[in-house]
Amino acid sequence: MALESVIKRWVARGEVAPSVPIDLLTSLIPALGLRQALLRGRRVDTGTVGDLVDHVLLPALRRV
Repeated sequence: MALESVIKRWVARGEVAPSVPIDLLTSLIPALGLRQALLRGRRVDTGTVGDLVDHVLLPALRRV
């Protein structure tokens, strides 16, 4: 999975702690996108993905 490899690169570079729950986070982001599409009827475009990464994924990784 592409997202998993990105997170692993961040860990390797020391940008996030090695203790981050990679499996959980790689499941969470697609699930949030699917929720937007199915329950809210919103398109999952690059802006939505960017917002999920910037406002959900990165803050979660930095707090671990």
